Amino acid sequence: MQYTVIEFFQSETEKERRRNLEHLLQQLRLINGPKDGGTDATA
Repeated sequence: MQYTVIEFFQSETEKERRRNLEHLLQQLRLINGPKDGGTDATA
């Protein structure tokens, strides 16, 4: 499922926003990881 920024802003609670933000950052690491050191970003 594709993550969207809209989902982040529609979050109702701080916990939900934090979880969504961490998910977004994880997706960015998965995209950028292999060409920036090659470490496994799924850990």
